[in-house]
Amino acid sequence: MGRVSAWIEPLMMLGQSATLGLIALAFPKLITLDVLYLLIGILLLVVGIFYWLVLPSLNRKHQAEVGESVALE
Repeated sequence: MGRVSAWIEPLMMLGQSATLGLIALAFPKLITLDVLYLLIGILLLVVGIFYWLVLPSLNRKHQAEVGESVALE
């Protein structure tokens, strides 16, 4: 897990820094505070709906694989 974390964390930090940089450049003129709240709310809804649609099928697939591996032993 340490190696995976070592690859993911710098990429996440780069993405966060880039997003904050864009917000800092565009905030007073192009983006208002209301737009930021709406954008974050919409993004949270999109991620929630994505997980709601994808995770149940992945869970069923995982449970089937676990069941098969237990049956093979």
